[in-house]
Amino acid sequence: MFRQPEFTQLDMEMSFVEESDIFATWEKVLQETFREAMGIEIQVPFQRLSWTEAMERYGVDKPDLRFGLELVECGPWAAQSSFKVFADCVANGGRVKALVVPKALELSRKDIESGLEPLAKSAGAKGLAWWRCGKDGGVGPLARFAAGEQAEALMRQLGAEEGDLAVFVADRQKVVWRALGELRNALGKRFFPAKPGEFRFAWVTEFPLLEWDDESARFFSAHHPFTAPIDWSLGGQDADKAKLEALLSRAYDLVMNGWELGSGSVRIHRSDVQQRIFTLLGIGPEEQQKKFSFLLEALSFGAPPHAGFAVGLDRLSALTLGLDNIRDVLAFPKTASATDLMCGAPSQVEARQLEEVHVRSVLPPSK
Repeated sequence: MFRQPEFTQLDMEMSFVEESDIFATWEKVLQETFREAMGIEIQVPFQRLSWTEAMERYGVDKPDLRFGLELVECGPWAAQSSFKVFADCVANGGRVKALVVPKALELSRKDIESGLEPLAKSAGAKGLAWWRCGKDGGVGPLARFAAGEQAEALMRQLGAEEGDLAVFVADRQKVVWRALGELRNALGKRFFPAKPGEFRFAWVTEFPLLEWDDESARFFSAHHPFTAPIDWSLGGQDADKAKLEALLSRAYDLVMNGWELGSGSVRIHRSDVQQRIFTLLGIGPEEQQKKFSFLLEALSFGAPPHAGFAVGLDRLSALTLGLDNIRDVLAFPKTASATDLMCGAPSQVEARQLEEVHVRSVLPPSK
């Protein structure tokens, strides 16, 4: 869905609340909105998934729940497999997961090698292994590693039937999730076309608190630096990198049919925790005081626990109308370069107008 530099957002902030209060309020708002605007009854409460569960089952943090095709863990089978690529991957701390495509959803070898494999590689995977399940060893590149008892063991691991197709990715966890998540979405669009009026909502919760960036060798906020952690101790003062990467936040997203409708979080209301977060992000005491003294001082006097959430109205309108592009519901959509073709904006402002508001502008040299 094409992003726009301008959008309309409905934002809500509440004090003395928990996540469940936010969820219940917005479920009621959306239920009444869909009923009154479209004559559609949506089921509440919405499904809830932790971020980890969403990634493990669907490979993405905004899963489309209108169809199945969930990711399957294959680590136990891969670890003792004679297929060295799989066994070595698990031994080195990697993951092996698969998607099982039922026999009824026909996929040819060409579909796999010309469609699915390039898609997996574009998502960062080194390759895509596949196996047409069969107790006699099946068919495909993995068939010779699934002979005899191995075939039945692998089918049990996959929960697969004779003739089903299993596609595998073996790599680092993030790559496995990303590649299989892309494959799942592509297969969903092909075999499970959207039905008018079908809306599946879910709250995705407990996102990672911090993300490590190898290039800059530092942590960044996965959501924003004011998001409350689940563990207020933040792993203790001597927490190492592994402990910090494992910290979870009280951030949440609302997803519908594979799209993010909005996001929010419980905020930090304690000055000491906020200072500790800044420190973990590489913001020292001096910089904290220079940029955030107003916030830290306010929190030190005592602030109520509070949380917020916002929905993008343009995106919600586009999705409920079955549109894939947000530009179709905007009065003045922008191009990829943020230009308004209807109004000719942005344009230069006359010097006299700038003088009236005491603004000085340095214009780039004309081409």
